[in-house]
Amino acid sequence: MRFVLALPLLLLGACSEDRGAGPSAIPGPPASRPDRDPWWNAATGAGSSAEKVLAPRELRRLLEEGRRFGFDADAEWWGRRAAWAAERILELDPEDLEANALAGRRTLRDIEGFEATWRRIVETRAPTPEMIELLDRYGPWVEEGRPVFLTREEFEVERARLGEAAAHLDRLEGDPSYAAEQRALLRAKASIHADYPFVHVRVGPFLVFYAARDLARDPEADPAEEEARLAGRREVHHRRLADWTGIYADLVEDLRTLFPETFRAHPLDASELLPQWVFSDRESYADLVQRLHRDEAEPPYRLGFLHEATGWAYLAEPADATAMDLFRETAAYLGALQILRRFGQDPKDPTINHWIRSEDYWLKEGLPAYLASRRVKAPIEGQALRGPWQMPRLDAVVNRRGRLGRWEHLSFRADVEGDLPADLILPDGGYTDLAWLLVRHLERERRPQLERFLRAQIEGTGKGILFFEECFEVKGSEAWRALQRATYASIE
Repeated sequence: MRFVLALPLLLLGACSEDRGAGPSAIPGPPASRPDRDPWWNAATGAGSSAEKVLAPRELRRLLEEGRRFGFDADAEWWGRRAAWAAERILELDPEDLEANALAGRRTLRDIEGFEATWRRIVETRAPTPEMIELLDRYGPWVEEGRPVFLTREEFEVERARLGEAAAHLDRLEGDPSYAAEQRALLRAKASIHADYPFVHVRVGPFLVFYAARDLARDPEADPAEEEARLAGRREVHHRRLADWTGIYADLVEDLRTLFPETFRAHPLDASELLPQWVFSDRESYADLVQRLHRDEAEPPYRLGFLHEATGWAYLAEPADATAMDLFRETAAYLGALQILRRFGQDPKDPTINHWIRSEDYWLKEGLPAYLASRRVKAPIEGQALRGPWQMPRLDAVVNRRGRLGRWEHLSFRADVEGDLPADLILPDGGYTDLAWLLVRHLERERRPQLERFLRAQIEGTGKGILFFEECFEVKGSEAWRALQRATYASIE
């Protein structure tokens, strides 16, 4: 009977021992420290130089056992074997922290200042292309809180890129002019403007884009050769820009000299630039005009126009070198419009621009035309006035309230016979010339009063012909006739 009872107990004991040992490929540590090479070979080899297939948990246990025996004291011997084990763990568990550390990998978050820099990258309004690439590559992982492991080389590369990003962000915060430029570039690259490859240059408050077809990258060309070609073309176009972009600095200085009180009261804020797009060919310019739905947008005498909704200016460089004076005059005219619009922005209400609201069209057309005419030796303004014209009453010129509607200001003199020369028939009836002539006379003879009138249009404090009469002391019909005679007498 005792035998019968003992047999089940023996069987139960055997079963319990089997469960405790389990089918592990890694034997438990012996009572004494083994020789390291035989120990390692037995644990990882399957005989005949074959490698034993071990699960990640078995490899971790092997490494733990080796450290317990003190085999990690020999850094060279242990390092090779630890790297071998880490490599196999990572094949099945790429996010294992210990294995990545053994393989020499560190996480993106290990980069000093990562958290603060990453948050600033996410929040900035003017990221660089490199910052956008960082967001695209690592954004989902960082957002989910998952570690991003990097090799030693990758770690150094990303640390440098994050350092450049931090420097860019610091400059954005400390340099309003740089921030404005970066915002404008980002806007260009994120809109239809990106379809026209360009170089750009800063000139005072102006940011000038120069779009040229030869700046388009050829996807089928050798990358290195294509980059060299593009670098050469960029250099050529930058030299081209240097030939004429000095007109912008001259324009700003001219305004500052003529109207110093206006400049002191309304300084050009560096936090917002005045962009101008220059196209090297008329076809690309026409394509953009069509896409902006701005057909017939060019005013008389000009090779470009101001986009009122955005304040950006667009113009095309002429193919004929003889038209370069007109091109420079156009660029200066558009630049003057942009500055005057900036002056007219109400500092308390961004929805109000006093210059745009002004109805004194003679000044809004004549002052930019006058400033532009000073940038070239032979301006187009005023040339039509030398014809056989019957000049209109000056008060009619001052009283005009807008560009809409045609009004033939210049009429043929009654004592002149024959047909009007074809080259003197102008789309706007010569109004630009008349407004230019009046501004030129007032600037030469009554500049303080002209600046007062200008300040009133910029600040919204006075307008209309009654304010004109008050400002320039034109009281009564005789005073008007005297001003008219003086103004028209200055026609050369």
